Amino acid sequence: MVPKRKVNKKAIWGMMATVGLLSVASAAANTFISSAPFIGDVNAVSNGAETIIPLFIDKDADADGLTDRVLIRYDVYQNNSTTKLYSSDRKTALYPASPCINPPWQNTEFDPMFVRSGKWMITGMVMETRCYSEEHGDLEAENTFIYMADVSIPGGEVRSKLMKGAYLNGLDLMDYNNDGKEDLMVSTIISANNGENIRIYVMDIESGEVLSDLTYVVAKH
Repeated sequence: MVPKRKVNKKAIWGMMATVGLLSVASAAANTFISSAPFIGDVNAVSNGAETIIPLFIDKDADADGLTDRVLIRYDVYQNNSTTKLYSSDRKTALYPASPCINPPWQNTEFDPMFVRSGKWMITGMVMETRCYSEEHGDLEAENTFIYMADVSIPGGEVRSKLMKGAYLNGLDLMDYNNDGKEDLMVSTIISANNGENIRIYVMDIESGEVLSDLTYVVAKH
């Protein structure tokens, strides 16, 4: 198998935003993190708007000194207070396997994006494994992980999705089928032998139904 080389996916994303394939707001998400979704009146019992904070916990399951997964949950705090009301059930986001054999150096890192639709708090994460190969130089592999939870009540519904080999570039709310409700659109870049593809995944937030899941060619070598 040919190792995966590092490509400038952010540049490809900027190109797509320029030609109007995707929203400019999503392109900007790669340069800053909007924390506006962290504040919202999601709990009917507690007075005022709550603060919803994502908590990420690094784990090294095989004890090799390298983080290989991240646990994620949301902690919901009382309005204008550090008093925690409850937490969502946590899920596990996995880093991709290393594309190098016995590398002299290797590291893992994640890059999150956030949106919220009413009671649903949603996090998208790029999960990257980077390493150096004597034969191929710097290499990287990536997964995309989506975590969403109903944060309006203790023990609210939690969902997650792992997209292997996909680089998260967009996390958007939109009304896909004009039914007056917000849907979740996840945009990822997938490397191919002859270029780059973009996968557009759209889900009904309330039901979890997949409304669309298609891949398009966006760049050719």
